[in-house]
Amino acid sequence: MLARIAGLTAGILLAAGVLMAATPELGGFEVTRGAGLADGGSPTLNGLTMDGGINLDGQRLNLDADRDSYTYALTDDVIRLVVGGTTRLTYGADNVNVGSNVRIYNGAEALNLGAAATTSHGLTTGDVLVGGKLEVDDASFFDSTINVANNVNLYFSSGASGLGILGNTTTAQARLSVGDSVGTQLLLVDEDARNDDYGHADRLHPTLCWHSATRASSSTSEWTSIHHDGPDGGVIATGDGDLRLEPAGDIRADGKTIYFGNTGSGDPPSLATTSNNNVQLNLGASAGFAFYCNSAQCDFRKRISNGAAATRLGGSYTPTTISDATGAVAIGQNSSGESLEAKGQAHFMSAIVPAKLTGDPCGTYPIGSLFFNATDNYLCFCNSSGDDVQMHSPGTACF
Repeated sequence: MLARIAGLTAGILLAAGVLMAATPELGGFEVTRGAGLADGGSPTLNGLTMDGGINLDGQRLNLDADRDSYTYALTDDVIRLVVGGTTRLTYGADNVNVGSNVRIYNGAEALNLGAAATTSHGLTTGDVLVGGKLEVDDASFFDSTINVANNVNLYFSSGASGLGILGNTTTAQARLSVGDSVGTQLLLVDEDARNDDYGHADRLHPTLCWHSATRASSSTSEWTSIHHDGPDGGVIATGDGDLRLEPAGDIRADGKTIYFGNTGSGDPPSLATTSNNNVQLNLGASAGFAFYCNSAQCDFRKRISNGAAATRLGGSYTPTTISDATGAVAIGQNSSGESLEAKGQAHFMSAIVPAKLTGDPCGTYPIGSLFFNATDNYLCFCNSSGDDVQMHSPGTACF
């Protein structure tokens, strides 16, 4: 082992086999192990005061009695610390490497890294407090809760112009924000499609879009979106297909008007409830309303018509003597029985055509029923006794 101690001017015999000799060319003295010191031993200096340094020349400096804790120069400008025979620390000009399973901590309080800082969360020994910014250049894993301070943004992508999450207890609001760099739409997609490009153009207002499980390579239009369009209110849209509502309960408008068309381009038809819970179908300001219903009746202000066949009233009767066409009216059921009753006067602007029969109907027809005997060609009716009689000869049976 070689040690040089600056400031000495003559050789000194320190112990058996240990000589401190002058080395003027090195600017000091060197301590050497001679024949009197067994191999593997080292010179021991007690109570030595120096005004210079010690040059180990790459040899190790033992730090404990059994010599399994020591430090030495691993290479030029790289120092290693070994404790208990295990490498604990290696440090050079630009890095510090700790050994396997080595814990760096402050035994009295939280370990402060970076700028000086004071904990506001009760951190203590075993915890780490970072006083400056922290940058992680690889994956990070968290096995417990992540707490972000009040009114502090958590940003993804490009800072404030990316995706942000913020909670504010002062305003009692939780916010999810989307910036220009990631587009103003937030997409909900299948996990397999997390890197797909669905080609959504940037929008003026923040928009929530959710896609089917179909990948973008097959279709980019299977989406539903919701956003607020400024003065025109909320908008629910689909890229492809219908919009289907399947609530577990009712769909309620709560006294509001439902418009069937764009209110910004005129006065479209609408369905509304009035203050007394009546329902009104409006056809626009110029046409007025089509019908108005309350709990007792419906007021029809427009023509009731079936655009493809005769209009059915009161049942599903299919006309047999007239054409089943638009403009015609069929009243009642296909089965026999009363179909129409008028309490006031009934005015007919054309001929009344009674049923054409070939047998007595008065067992099932009510008293006063008119019918035509299609066999003998005369008009008949059912009298007060329920008999079928001829209209021109009430005393003579019709059949």
